[in-house]
Amino acid sequence: DSERDLQQEMLEQITLFCEGKRLQLTKFPHPSKNSEQDYLTETNHIEIEGAFIPMLELINRFEKQFQLGTVVSVDFQSSMELRTKRKKLYATIYVQNIQKV
Repeated sequence: DSERDLQQEMLEQITLFCEGKRLQLTKFPHPSKNSEQDYLTETNHIEIEGAFIPMLELINRFEKQFQLGTVVSVDFQSSMELRTKRKKLYATIYVQNIQKV
């Protein structure tokens, strides 16, 4: 199944990159799908936790090298971890694939 292959390839690429940059993949749910006219739009939501610059490098890698879809949006959020009183930075990267059905 090509959808599963794309998901697996995306997960492998993200995991390899994150290990080398001390980023953590925190969420990687099934893609959301929307069918309109003759097109199927599949959107992957990838949540990463870590430092800002390595996150930008990952986003750049998606745009320039991975060729696993188009980065359509990125949402950065920070939150205070109550137990340690440290701020954590999260990025949700939205990667979309559009195909004719």
